[in-house]
Amino acid sequence: MKQKITILGLIITGFTLLVISALVAYLEWNPTDQEAASINNSKLWGASGELWDPKGRLPDFSYAGYHAGEKPIPNIPVKANVKNFGAKGDGVADDTQAFKNAIAQTNNGAILIPKGTYKLSSIIQITKSNLVLRGEGNTPNGTVLRFTKSVKDTMGESFPADTGIGGMVWMGKNRSNSYPVPVSNISNVTKSAKRGDFNLTLNNASTIKAGDYVVLKLDESADKSLGGQLIDFITTEHGNAPWQPLQFRWPVQVTKVSGNVITLKQPLRLDVELKWKPAIAQYQPVTEVGIENLYIELPNIPYPSHHNGRGYNGFHFQGTLNSWARNIYVMNGDNGVGMDGSVKHTTIQGLTLNRQGTKTAHHGVTFNANVADSLFENFDIKVLFIHDISVKHYTNGNVIRNGTGLDLNFDHHKNYPFENLFSNINVGKGSIGEGYKNRMWSSAGTGSAGPYSGVRETFWNIRSNNWSAPPPPSKVNDWQDGKVAFTPDTDFPMVNIIPARENKNTRHHWFEKIDNLQPADLYQSQLNRRLNNQTSTPIPVATATPKPANTTIPVATATIKPTNTITPTSRLPGSPTTIYQTAACGQADIKGDGQFGIDDFAEFARAYGNGKNTCATGTVNYGPCGGKDVNNDGKLNIFDFGSPVIGFAQRYGPHRTCNLP
Repeated sequence: MKQKITILGLIITGFTLLVISALVAYLEWNPTDQEAASINNSKLWGASGELWDPKGRLPDFSYAGYHAGEKPIPNIPVKANVKNFGAKGDGVADDTQAFKNAIAQTNNGAILIPKGTYKLSSIIQITKSNLVLRGEGNTPNGTVLRFTKSVKDTMGESFPADTGIGGMVWMGKNRSNSYPVPVSNISNVTKSAKRGDFNLTLNNASTIKAGDYVVLKLDESADKSLGGQLIDFITTEHGNAPWQPLQFRWPVQVTKVSGNVITLKQPLRLDVELKWKPAIAQYQPVTEVGIENLYIELPNIPYPSHHNGRGYNGFHFQGTLNSWARNIYVMNGDNGVGMDGSVKHTTIQGLTLNRQGTKTAHHGVTFNANVADSLFENFDIKVLFIHDISVKHYTNGNVIRNGTGLDLNFDHHKNYPFENLFSNINVGKGSIGEGYKNRMWSSAGTGSAGPYSGVRETFWNIRSNNWSAPPPPSKVNDWQDGKVAFTPDTDFPMVNIIPARENKNTRHHWFEKIDNLQPADLYQSQLNRRLNNQTSTPIPVATATPKPANTTIPVATATIKPTNTITPTSRLPGSPTTIYQTAACGQADIKGDGQFGIDDFAEFARAYGNGKNTCATGTVNYGPCGGKDVNNDGKLNIFDFGSPVIGFAQRYGPHRTCNLP
């Protein structure tokens, strides 16, 4: 009996020791890099797209921006100077006619606007392709365009200038309304297709050639099934606003023509059914236009009230393709920036919006009327607009990323905005509670225009100064007080919020709780994946470094010069030549000399940093020219650029290699 007890005791003791050993091993366990990565990755994407289903609920956003992200914004040679056309730039003389003459008489180049203050009393508009307005600085000491009139003063009292349409600097051909863009049919589509497909069959493709941009037209049917797929059939109430029934217009490039089958550059965002009378139509945009390095100043007049502004608006794109605005500061705008009328592949980069005195205005940045695959990045919205960033009226495939604001809201203004991405953004205050109920989600729009949003809107790595993951949306009706105006199941179908505060996944919403989400910016990760799969080198895209939740993202104000390889004009004085050895991938040989050193970090900081675009120091502290303390050790050195753990290159390096010496 005693022997049995002893054996039993040994068994219990052994089992106890086994449990303790397992517990100790568990507590001491350190995940491998791959295991740690999986903890920080979304199940919809993974580390670099290995978990992604291209036809699933996470769309492909990689086609956003100038030339679909495949080319850097160019530095167009100067062809003219406004002062040669009589502009004074003294803030007293009216320079409007000089600007108009310069635009009319200049072709295929940039018009230089030297430093100074230019008084302008009318809209300055570019209606022809291949023209750029280039200033010499977006500060009050740089190139100041001081407008004395409003959009209504130029366009007439009936023009809807306080809806985010029209600007005092205007790229494209203006129209008084935006529903839809007038186009002429080329051919009818004769075969149905599915979302994610690349091919369309036409009755006659003889006039279409590879490289052409065309417009896919879809018109709502009597059963309202086109609108139904845009809201995942969550309701039968599609709206009866004046611009409805739905008229969807999607510009897209053709890459191949085989008989009557055309191949598109990017996958379809919607199913195509014959009952929607699908057709291919002409696309006649204004292309390769831009504005750069300007301080746009509107009169310091308090915004009167909602929808009653006169349209002291900043700048506007209408019907543009492969165009851009970079390093622009807009002061006192009723509406800061607008895009409208089937704009495609247009980039707004390095924008600041501000006001003197009152901090209230209408729309900050508006994506309107079939704007597709355009990019808004590296921004700072210092004004509490009623609608800070608005998407509405069938806008799709657009990316808003790498920016911050005073207390941002992502306004979904009804009429089916769908498949847009908000990525790597610090919303600022992130108001929650009394007075503001989840202001980030505050949305509006015409009451008769159906749900606030269409399908598959995606919010990736959104944070505030006060929280690291956004609160869940909830139903409150008073949007004018900054309160949320939708619920995910009824007004925001198939929404993706990553990270969220809880794991809660259904057909209609995907909430995924993740700490330290990687990649920090979904757009850049998707772009890198697509271009790598095309055996192309990813194009460097200007990015802002993700900051902790209690800090504000700095915004680039220096001229951004993305190129495939950034080559310094000379070796920086005092730069160490020691190469930092590491087995971690992601190092970026920016200098292109086959080595990985502090020079590469300096050049990367020059092009993409948030400081001045110079580096005269003889030390390795590149703070003045945009260096970032990525690893938060209080120092700026090679370890911020790349390290065995994480560094600037691992997150953003476009030239990924492990083969450097």
